[in-house]
Amino acid sequence: MNISKVITGGTAITMSDGGDLPDAVVVLSGSTIAGVYPAGQAPPDVTAWVAAHPDQVLDASGRYLIPGLVNLHEHLDMHNVPGSMHDRVAGPVRTLVPRVVRNAILSLAKGVTTVRDLGSKGATNILMRNIVDSGQFVGPRILGCGQMIAATGGHGQPLCAEADGADGMRHVTRRQIKSGADVIKVCASGGVVAMPRENPWAQQLSDEELAAVVTEAHRHGLQVASHAHPPAAIRASVLAGVNTIEHGAFLDQECADLMAARSVSMVPTVDDSFVVAGDGERHGRPPWMMENAGRSIDVRMKSIGLAIDAGVRLGAGTDVVGRIGHELAHLAEAGLTARQALAAGTSGAADILGLSEIGRIAAGSVADLVILRRDPLADLTRCDTDVELVVRAGTALDPAALLALCNGGRVV
Repeated sequence: MNISKVITGGTAITMSDGGDLPDAVVVLSGSTIAGVYPAGQAPPDVTAWVAAHPDQVLDASGRYLIPGLVNLHEHLDMHNVPGSMHDRVAGPVRTLVPRVVRNAILSLAKGVTTVRDLGSKGATNILMRNIVDSGQFVGPRILGCGQMIAATGGHGQPLCAEADGADGMRHVTRRQIKSGADVIKVCASGGVVAMPRENPWAQQLSDEELAAVVTEAHRHGLQVASHAHPPAAIRASVLAGVNTIEHGAFLDQECADLMAARSVSMVPTVDDSFVVAGDGERHGRPPWMMENAGRSIDVRMKSIGLAIDAGVRLGAGTDVVGRIGHELAHLAEAGLTARQALAAGTSGAADILGLSEIGRIAAGSVADLVILRRDPLADLTRCDTDVELVVRAGTALDPAALLALCNGGRVV
């Protein structure tokens, strides 16, 4: 066994068939997990290696190991920035690149080792992905959609590629694929808090337009994520064949049952509303946005409960100001067990993406890990507050050092 690092002493919440392992021994080989062993059951060669290489052993005694967190809905060019959507992406694309870099570092500092970015101005998410993948820069694994796709004048105008009709939608989908998109994001309805006069109940794309996007994306092996709040837009998106519903604020029973029957997952992003409603002033949000967010919380939590009861698979996403650990906690408040909620940000999120190599602490998985000071299953918000060390593809990173690069993560 080619060993590069060993983590000892911590309780590994593996999110795999291995269950929870107190005093676990986790063996890394480069960017891969080579083995995970219960206390006292590591092979002799591992025990000998630990004795011979104390400087490469991470002592996690009294701590908890979880898989690297997976954020299924992020916008790296808008996070931790004050103002409305238009304010946050004003100016030329070149001025947004430093912000994307900063927010990628912040994500990693918070234990998020995989980010699905669902819309950036000028496809800066794909630029950042390429920088990270090239090894020039440390950051989370990034899956980018390039630009969001919307009808002319539709949701997300500052960030989106606008088009109309089936042929127009097919064309802009191909443009995102040409730019290197990992996933396609389509805006099927208005938003709840993005624009002052936007109607969240409006279905903004026709059935034919949605079908054109999905057919083209699936032809190229790409998933489609649909921003959809009202039942009409959710139903149309599901019938068109999308893979995930983003937000789903006004989900009803019929749509929940349809999603479950067709194995369509939902990424609620509800903590974004909690933050905007309760702490929006610090984030520079206008009063109308704070009011809209506050009014949406109860109905959004009810929608999550409907999805859970119907058997819809849920994934965790932060959107613009949400917090990944708090998002997991809200999913538990809505009806998931703590372990099921943690899966929504680890193994379950990986399954939604179709990436079996992440989201679990298991032999053969990518060595993406987070060491927490306290048990996250007792309080899921500890995934936000208790990050002591992050391991990204086998490289151990100090969250405090990462935060220091970003002015402590303050809103700027």
